[in-house]
Amino acid sequence: MAQWGPACKSLRKSGRYQRFGQSEQCSAAPGRLKPKLILRSVERRTVLFVSSAPSGGLLRHQKDLISLVDSDRYAIEVACPLGCDLWKWLDTRTDVYRHPIVMPREPAPVDAATLVQLTRLVSRAHVVHAHAAKAGLLSRLAARLVGRSSSCIFTPHGWSFWAFDGVRRNAYLSIERHAARWCRTIIAVSRFERDVGRAAGIGPPERYRVIANGIDIERFALAPEPVPGRVIMVARFVSQKDHVAAVRAMALLRRTQPGATLQLVGEGPLRGDVEQLVDSLGLHDRVSFLGEREDVPELLAQASCCLLSTHYEGCSLAVLEAMAAGLPVVATRVGGMAEIVSEGATGLLVDPAPAAIAHALDALIADPKLARRMGGTGRGEARRRLSRERMAAEVQQVYDETCASSA
Repeated sequence: MAQWGPACKSLRKSGRYQRFGQSEQCSAAPGRLKPKLILRSVERRTVLFVSSAPSGGLLRHQKDLISLVDSDRYAIEVACPLGCDLWKWLDTRTDVYRHPIVMPREPAPVDAATLVQLTRLVSRAHVVHAHAAKAGLLSRLAARLVGRSSSCIFTPHGWSFWAFDGVRRNAYLSIERHAARWCRTIIAVSRFERDVGRAAGIGPPERYRVIANGIDIERFALAPEPVPGRVIMVARFVSQKDHVAAVRAMALLRRTQPGATLQLVGEGPLRGDVEQLVDSLGLHDRVSFLGEREDVPELLAQASCCLLSTHYEGCSLAVLEAMAAGLPVVATRVGGMAEIVSEGATGLLVDPAPAAIAHALDALIADPKLARRMGGTGRGEARRRLSRERMAAEVQQVYDETCASSA
């Protein structure tokens, strides 16, 4: 059953609300007991977002799109799990219609019921935009079943098979190849992500559009006041981000930079394991766990450099935010990182190994002028090409093309 936010409920009770591209207004003439329903057609088209339980960068990406897509032209509806972070955030929105769905991360029997629910929602939307693997599969299959593949858009946010090896990797790769037939457009967040999909036979080349992630530039416009030797890493504690490599790099770094410290911002299932590693290496006075924070811009403004020791990445929002904050970046040379970080100009790209990470951090900590120069160049790059407004405009162009092709 669809859900309304608090303000939407009051609008509905008052007789005025919007749903699936129509504006409906109820009015009661004096003396009448029953209201008269007046329908007024509008030009707005409905975009149905389908998502699992997004967190971190994926959550921020969807919040930005929902906020910035032109509401005079598109009515946004969201299908996501009840109570997830995206659902809670939508409590604040008066203009977004919500549909609770059940979507566990792993395959489950309930997926069949969710698929049936999505077929109804997809059949009524002008554009369907599915985000990440599980939502992408079920939404595209639903579109295929109701003959709406030409209205479906999929953003992988990193290919599902990147996280696996062997048989499981091959299984996810096969699923992506089949599902690619059931959508109009695949939006890749980097050229690397697009090229991997093409090389793997996931859809024809012309199905792809590359739209890099964007961020709220002004939110990270604070003047830098870096604490010497302070390194910051903003990432969920999951295997992809490889906090173990970051911590081991700090153990090596204390030989040349005994005052260097590392702040870890975020939460996740592997936090406890990383905390144990910190204790075993005697780094409890050099590595701090800050948890989820709302003051990330302030934390970035006080750091000397940003670290991301990830195994794979499409287009890291954490790195974009660090650049916008005027921080030099040390990141592993994986995925689309080289499309964001200009080697030697805005940061240093390294192999995913503790020794290589420690060497790069040492170079920046030992040369504050170099770090400031890289940070300033990165901030200029972020302002020039990495805004969320640019991202939303490019995504909306895909919506425009999708509606025009099915008109």
